Order: sequence, then structure tokens, then C-alpha cells
Amino acid sequence: MGGEQAPEMVVKGADIALVRYPQAEFRFYGIESRIRPLLDKLPKLAARAVIHHTDEFVTDDAKPPSPFEALATLKKQNNSKE
Repeated sequence: MGGEQAPEMVVKGADIALVRYPQAEFRFYGIESRIRPLLDKLPKLAARAVIHHTDEFVTDDAKPPSPFEALATLKKQNNSKE
């Protein structure tokens, strides 16, 4: 969930956005035990938010795959579904 200041900065940004877009719904992906306490302090945002817990994340220094690597991954995923 976004960088060195996450999830604090992401939740704070969502709270600011909620003022401008009060009908918006928010989905947070990350470690729930880090996100939940932040939302507990912001009940209006918490009422419009869903947390999707995940232990997997992309590090700040991760490089995107080349188009060929991405294509190979997609082919593997498609073959495993058959």
C-alpha cells in the first residue's frame, strides 16, 4: 500500500478525498493490522472503506517485468487453468 509513508499517508489521503467525494468508497489492500487502527481513528472513512488483507507486497526497489516476462507469466497462468 504505497511507499515509505504507507499506510498512514494513503489513509490520510483517502480521508481528504472523502470530504470532496462523500459518496466514494475506498478499498485498502495491505496488512490489516496496520490499516485497521488508522481507520478506527477516522469513523466516517471507516464506514466507507473495506480492507483486503494481504501478506504479499511489492517493495519500493522492485523492477517491473519486461513485456516478454509479463507475457510468459500470463501464458503460465493460462496453462495452469486448463
